[in-house]
Amino acid sequence: MLYQSTSSNFDRFLSVLLLAFFTFVNSNSEAQIPTNDNCSGATFIYLDQSGNTCINDDNSTATSDGIVNACDAGATPPLPPGGNEVWYSYVVTGTVNTITVSPIGLNPAQKVSVTVVNGNCAGGGTPNVCNTALTNVDPASVAFTSFAGTQIWFYVTSLEANGEFLICVSSTNGFINPGIDCNSATALCNTYDFSSPGSAQPGISVTPSCFNSPPVRPFWYKFNVGYNGPLEFTAFPTNIGGFRWALYNITAGCPGFEVACNSFYDPFQPLGMSSSVINCTSSPYCPPINVASGDKYALMIDDTSQSGSGFDFTWGFGVRMMPTADFDVDSVLACGSLTANFTDNSEYNSSTIWSFDFGDGNPPISGVGANFNLPNHFYGPGTYLVSLTLTELTGCSHSFSRQIVVKPKPLVTFTTSDDSLCFDGTNAVTADFTANSSDPNIFYDWVFPNNSGSFVTGFGQATAYWNTAGNIIVGLQITENGCASDTTKDTIHIFNLPTANFSMPDTACTGTDVTVNYTGSAASTATYAWTYGGGTVSNSTNQQFDINWNAVGTYYLNLAIVENGCLGFPYDDSIKVFKHQP
Repeated sequence: MLYQSTSSNFDRFLSVLLLAFFTFVNSNSEAQIPTNDNCSGATFIYLDQSGNTCINDDNSTATSDGIVNACDAGATPPLPPGGNEVWYSYVVTGTVNTITVSPIGLNPAQKVSVTVVNGNCAGGGTPNVCNTALTNVDPASVAFTSFAGTQIWFYVTSLEANGEFLICVSSTNGFINPGIDCNSATALCNTYDFSSPGSAQPGISVTPSCFNSPPVRPFWYKFNVGYNGPLEFTAFPTNIGGFRWALYNITAGCPGFEVACNSFYDPFQPLGMSSSVINCTSSPYCPPINVASGDKYALMIDDTSQSGSGFDFTWGFGVRMMPTADFDVDSVLACGSLTANFTDNSEYNSSTIWSFDFGDGNPPISGVGANFNLPNHFYGPGTYLVSLTLTELTGCSHSFSRQIVVKPKPLVTFTTSDDSLCFDGTNAVTADFTANSSDPNIFYDWVFPNNSGSFVTGFGQATAYWNTAGNIIVGLQITENGCASDTTKDTIHIFNLPTANFSMPDTACTGTDVTVNYTGSAASTATYAWTYGGGTVSNSTNQQFDINWNAVGTYYLNLAIVENGCLGFPYDDSIKVFKHQP
């Protein structure tokens, strides 16, 4: 095909500009679908040291997965059956698990519903347990039991209106029965919240220094600390009870030696250790003591009321037990591939048994010792739950997990309306570009070097202008779900129109050769279309020849050239031929 520049591109320019404007307006009004819109993109929730965490989220721009159960089937139109779900996942830290969803904010979700599914995403969303709020302002809660280390998937939806909500996940120890003396004290292996049941069983214990009478119903627990710093805790009575307590260092064994004691009990107040008090005599609290990693302690809490009251127990911030599994990774989100660099932050000792699972099907690595290095590991696209488990000879074990998500790098190609353009030196040349997708959730980044104007004309569509010749390397990179593709490139060849100028004498004599020389910019290999005006041509090449005429007159020569697919403007010249005088 031959190309020749037109006199003006203004109309085309105007139409492209208007289309680009409306595309911009539409793209800005297009809502972004959340990354956790489906199970495979579930937001991973990390639980804190107590086994509890709350996060804010919103399902305003979520879409339906088509999953419906007895709890969320009654969504109010225009919401679809089951509503517009958003997904979450966490790793169980304790036996007793609760998930509570509450409407919040200026645009609260109305009549929220929460569903815990069986198994993982491959299970198709079949419910394990679900619940829906009674009204559009009430929370919805589910409770279930599980085993530490189990990964849970659940989704939240709303049945009357999408909006904001608060998710609170609790995965705690539940009831832990105490021992009745120092030697039979129940080991506390982690810092997750727990409850101590009421007991009618008396115990025989040494009388602490601050008690005015022997213990009545002592609750005994022991623990091995894995940090250096202040020790804080709080116990909340679950019934009317009068509690007093004492703490012993039993690193060398029971009965150990007393390090704190408090006999100021109140049937309605919590007790424990807190930096907010300065002594043990004015409240059920004592100031914290400083503990050293590896030390062992026994806590005795005595129920003097004989009411059978128990208590809910929570540790202060920063408390860590021996062992405590913990590690960091330099990145938990990547595109295409990831070489993960792990950093160990655990608390352990020389007898600790450790096991590290990369979560990708490769066998876990394991060993025993006070020092171990977590090796770097390569991951391709996928979602991986990486877990470290530490186990003491005493039987205490602790696990910690991090989720790594490697998203596939998006692939993109594009086509051009013309990859060879003809520039006449005045009017800009233009080309249209179309990507292989037109998804409004993809960000398209076009690269048009040296352009004189470019416009986005639709999702995955653009137009660019140039007013110079040359080889222009254009490119497109897309970003999808936070991942950028490699830049796909193509070369646009912009050629100057070939000039058809030539030179020859203004006059000649009949029967006498004159020489015509091409003086334009085209190469000799271009296509030359000469019109000789009826003359006789000899010694002919594309760019030079001899010509003569046998009759008197004015003759016209014409040249048009096609080079690189570009047809230049034709050139004409004339010559007057006079009768040869012998």
